[in-house]
Amino acid sequence: MKRNTSANAYFVQRIPVDVKARAAGLKLCIPLADGFVDKTVPAGAADIRFSLRTADKSEVKLRQAAAAAYLEQVWRNLREANDNGPIRLRQDQIAALSGELYATLVRAFEQDPGSPERWRQRRVEIDEATRYSVPIEEGMPLSEIADPERAAAMEREFGRGVDERLAAKALIVDADSRARLLEAAARVKRDVYLVLEHRAEGDYTPDAGAAKFPEWKPPIHQKPAAASSPKAAEGTSSGAWAFPATALSANTMQSSPTT
Repeated sequence: MKRNTSANAYFVQRIPVDVKARAAGLKLCIPLADGFVDKTVPAGAADIRFSLRTADKSEVKLRQAAAAAYLEQVWRNLREANDNGPIRLRQDQIAALSGELYATLVRAFEQDPGSPERWRQRRVEIDEATRYSVPIEEGMPLSEIADPERAAAMEREFGRGVDERLAAKALIVDADSRARLLEAAARVKRDVYLVLEHRAEGDYTPDAGAAKFPEWKPPIHQKPAAASSPKAAEGTSSGAWAFPATALSANTMQSSPTT
């Protein structure tokens, strides 16, 4: 489809009737060329539409196919989540997603990292965001600590990166999985900033840290296990359904990943 005011083709796909109610408010991260386009599904929306940013017929076909495949996975996951509940990610899947964040950040900044002070300051900010503001009893599991101030700081600092990973893979996960991914993202970003501090100092020793992350393997849909504690879901506003709260713009991953 072409827009009347542009030579570029336009992608349009109707939202299936059986998932329309569940899709309302969902954030999408749709592949487009070498990047992504972010869309939020409005309540009552009949379709998903956006510019393919090209008029070349062969490129239009490729971009339409990639977008259609992504959306088909989204609709499939919505149906499965409706039947069985959202997915609970395994620990290896949490590690794989955080590893993708690690690789993206290192790749984006290591060639020209700027000053070492920049990355020292970012590590200080990570420490501040992850610091508990309430007393912690000895031996108390961290998942049982109610700390709204920390939860809000974690969301501000790491929420976008986590939701980009989930949206890019069309994942609909439970609140516990998202909370665990937030904690993993905090650890990963601190590690990345230390690597980039070394790069800024001229140390380009091969980074062994990237090797510790496993390869991503898509989950087989399953009923989520009970969260370790209701406190684990703090910082998410979606209840049991952890919809991605943000998505990548078309150029974000390629040019300016969130730091």
